Amino acid sequence: CKQKDNLNACINKDVTPVDIQAWALMSLRIQNGPMLDSLRYAETQLKTLDAAIGYPFSNADRSGIWYEGTAQMATAYRFTKQAGKQDQAQEKEQQILELLRSSLQNSGAMPAASVESLWTGFELSSGQKWVYLNRPHVGATAWYILAEYGINPFWMGSKFDQRGK
Repeated sequence: CKQKDNLNACINKDVTPVDIQAWALMSLRIQNGPMLDSLRYAETQLKTLDAAIGYPFSNADRSGIWYEGTAQMATAYRFTKQAGKQDQAQEKEQQILELLRSSLQNSGAMPAASVESLWTGFELSSGQKWVYLNRPHVGATAWYILAEYGINPFWMGSKFDQRGK
């Protein structure tokens, strides 16, 4: 651990996860403005190295797609009504959904990763690398379903629930 905070927890400034880029926008209901830079950042800094569509867990290992985070990005694109860029956001969402649909396993489950082992950039308390495997994953499957149905889970059931609108 290079640096610790006042609670003696490690601070990692080297790893940038993709999920927070989408979560911030969805949880705060941000549909316009400078915070949309998080999507642009993900597009320029957090894409997989060999795919036009798809995102890894973080910048630490860009060798494959992390489907949970990729579905989160599709959901974020749906809920950002960028002034003058609605068509671009909708096109991006549809491209990501097509990738996700084509990645479903025969069972209907979504795998965690497109490669055998995708490192998150973090380590477990045992010192082992925290990785996602190319196996069925409930989180990836759940986020795919949320993206497919246009559900923002941070506001589900509230007056701000935009499903079907």
